[in-house]
Amino acid sequence: MPRPLYLAASIVLAFVASLRPAAPERPTLAPRTADGRLLLDRGLTRVATGSASPADAAAHADDFDAAPAPRVDIRPSVGARLASGALVRDVTHAATWLARSPLAAAITGSRTEPAPATDPRELLAIEGGATYLPENLARNGSLVTRWHDREQHPLRLWFAPTPGASPEADAARTAIILDAFARWREAGVPIRVIRVADSAASEVQIRWVDSFATPISGKTRWVHDAAGWIRRGDITLALEYVGGMPLGDAALGAIGMHEIGHLFGLDHTSHDTSIMAPRVRVRDLSEVDRASARLLYRLPAGFLR
Repeated sequence: MPRPLYLAASIVLAFVASLRPAAPERPTLAPRTADGRLLLDRGLTRVATGSASPADAAAHADDFDAAPAPRVDIRPSVGARLASGALVRDVTHAATWLARSPLAAAITGSRTEPAPATDPRELLAIEGGATYLPENLARNGSLVTRWHDREQHPLRLWFAPTPGASPEADAARTAIILDAFARWREAGVPIRVIRVADSAASEVQIRWVDSFATPISGKTRWVHDAAGWIRRGDITLALEYVGGMPLGDAALGAIGMHEIGHLFGLDHTSHDTSIMAPRVRVRDLSEVDRASARLLYRLPAGFLR
């Protein structure tokens, strides 16, 4: 990219950044309940819920993030950013992105393939537009939460038996949920799973209830450490809607994929054709689900600064 274009982009971006008002420094993590986060065992636990819609009935409401807390500008002042080097870093990231953009190629006539992005913020800027990760991160204060890659050391699952159910029925439901895990792995999430017979040896426990008291079909609770790495989780799935209508296999598989998405670190999205929409109206992962999961697991856990 010609140096004049690079410098011009840097100057414009620096000027725009200088117009931002001063704001307090990023607050430290503290116990909160408004958005479902609570301190637990020196980690943070999060509870998310989802609902599946029967084909012949109205969609159930979701009680998670129904009224998200207002966003607070926690960016430091321009002077503080200059002193720390953050403003220069941000301008460099933006200029690098612009240098690799189709616009720069059109101006310069360059056809050189860009080098792969390695900086998390740069990677998000380049590839985030095809995902809902920017939406998730805006809601969560730019905190990336995910598991470590588990290709070599599979995630240990324990399935609780359903009281009163036959072994055949339990086996059929377990197979549906294992297939839901497989769908995310096929999408690019680097996590293999294995079943364990002892709940004490598990990292994720999956339970069944007849139905929830509120109009939801699933609930996921997981705990991450201070660095953002998820350490353990629990999924609870309903067998019936609140009105008593049973969830069919397709609906159970869909709500299973939704809750596993939460378990893996994804949040709700406004894309209503996504499996991670608050009201699950689809029966499989969308391309934006797959792209979001792949990008999430290319980012390190923690705050994107």
